[in-house]
Amino acid sequence: MIPHYSTGNKSILESLAGFFPPSVRLPNRVGGMADDGDLAAAFRPTPQQGLWFTPGGFSVTRFLSKHLALQILAQEVGLKRSGAVISTYSERTKL
Repeated sequence: MIPHYSTGNKSILESLAGFFPPSVRLPNRVGGMADDGDLAAAFRPTPQQGLWFTPGGFSVTRFLSKHLALQILAQEVGLKRSGAVISTYSERTKL
């Protein structure tokens, strides 16, 4: 079962507070700016292996879900270690 909350009345983490058992490692926040310049815990690995967040409007999530799918595929076939981010904003701006 994949939960889908689209009201926007609460943060993602508040909405999911009682959904997962305490053993699931949730990120501190979802959305906003991370230290590396990308979205915090959105479309990238979270502390809990296999848990991904895809917040945003339809057009944004549709576009970024393709990048997320490539990250998951790379992890599944062994091209990327679990929890590693393929590229970040800060890495791209150093060129």
